[in-house]
Amino acid sequence: MKSIKFSESELEFLQTNYELELLDAENYVAEIKNILKKLGKIEKEIIKEKPVKKTEKKRGRPKKTKKAPAEVTAAVKSTPVKQVD
Repeated sequence: MKSIKFSESELEFLQTNYELELLDAENYVAEIKNILKKLGKIEKEIIKEKPVKKTEKKRGRPKKTKKAPAEVTAAVKSTPVKQVD
């Protein structure tokens, strides 16, 4: 697998740019919340929203279904018992 190696100055540049982008995004969200407040949207409703989790399907065999007890007892064979005199 190929890897990328960054110098200290490149890492510092990337870090500062990402921090600036994060601050811009947080300011944008704050402005949207202010607009919603002015429109009459309640702050509590904004806070209650949670990010949707993605559910990934698990790979593998499907679950086995258990047989009902009546079916299990019907499959049992009876053997004759010898009587000793």
